[in-house]
Amino acid sequence: HFADEGMVHRMFSEMHICDWWHGVQVFMISMALLCRADVVIKAKLPKGRTVVPLIFATDKTQVTDFSQNAMYPLYMSIGNIDKATRRKPSLHAWILVAYLPTPKLDDQELTDLGARVARARLFHRCMAEVVQPLIEAGKNGVMLTGGDGDVRHCHPILATYSGDHPEQCLVACCMETRCPRCLVERSGWIGRTTPSPNFAVTPSAGIFS
Repeated sequence: HFADEGMVHRMFSEMHICDWWHGVQVFMISMALLCRADVVIKAKLPKGRTVVPLIFATDKTQVTDFSQNAMYPLYMSIGNIDKATRRKPSLHAWILVAYLPTPKLDDQELTDLGARVARARLFHRCMAEVVQPLIEAGKNGVMLTGGDGDVRHCHPILATYSGDHPEQCLVACCMETRCPRCLVERSGWIGRTTPSPNFAVTPSAGIFS
């Protein structure tokens, strides 16, 4: 999809016209290495199968204005549904997957830093439990019934995680004063147009293994 007849300016509107989908559908590239230049192609997705890109979204919300009680819902949708449908709550394109815990840890003998680290580790542990059933399904595929009634062999794979900046930093295991997508120092932000490798090649990548 291009915005001009000369096919110079590419236009992105839906997930299925992006490079990520093509790379996974055709080459079944390892998710952790998808954004790296030295990625090794493992295998081609068998003919007749399709990718179901999973979209996760979280938004920690205060229950009331006069208390510290909060809820941390985790929602999921799929990229096969067009964005016009996904963004309309009345069409129910999102499902509630889990409520993540939001402990204060006030009764624990922890420093402020220790409490923040404990909450971050708890978040990643809970997310690991949530996505655990998806690992086998993503590798071998599952039979799913589409809206048209046909049954297809699909591979559900986590494609994107939607959240505000603090949540993105929590997922990427970095401080909120840093970029969750690259290694650029704050002094190098001005005038930079080329992104550095994402969290998959940073020292904090070990937390995902």
